[in-house]
Amino acid sequence: MMFHVSWRVVGVMAFLFVGWGGLSGCVTTEPGPDPVVEPQCTTVDDCEAGFECVEEICTEIPEPQVTLGFLEVEGNGATYRVVEEGGEIRLIPGFQGVSHIFVTLEFRRVPFTATAGVTWTVTRISDNSLLSRTEIPLPVSFISTPDPEVFQVTDIFVLFPGPASVLGGSEVELAFTLTEADGGELVSITQNAVLTVME
Repeated sequence: MMFHVSWRVVGVMAFLFVGWGGLSGCVTTEPGPDPVVEPQCTTVDDCEAGFECVEEICTEIPEPQVTLGFLEVEGNGATYRVVEEGGEIRLIPGFQGVSHIFVTLEFRRVPFTATAGVTWTVTRISDNSLLSRTEIPLPVSFISTPDPEVFQVTDIFVLFPGPASVLGGSEVELAFTLTEADGGELVSITQNAVLTVME
């Protein structure tokens, strides 16, 4: 017995087969829920040394920073000017053959303490001669800034037992250290600058 299949029937079946395959390839599924991230910490005690707990994640504590500069009087106020490496710092002539500079240190993320002091040395680079130094840490007063992480120690008076006419133009190494009352170092900065006589 022979069966005769119409070409029209074959065409319809082929169309349905291809169409169903295309539709099945377009089926999408809803995305699953985001994986649950377990908190790394709830307090700083849950983190390793040098890390703090921020929004339940142990985050590395940024290093404290200090910059060296001076206050420039402008009108009724003063602006902090950073002295870049090898930049100029104003040397002010004094009486009886001495001169001095005023230094302002700006600290970022340094623990505030009312018992801190500052020490320094100033060395002339050309002959490695010591121009100024402190024997003991000198008490300082901290000035707050609009940034809660930043405070300043302003107008540190650094005296040189030599006239500005001799010291002017000298390249020096400035080294300042903020210390605790027990002598422990909080942060320090060392950089070169040129003593420029203030006109």
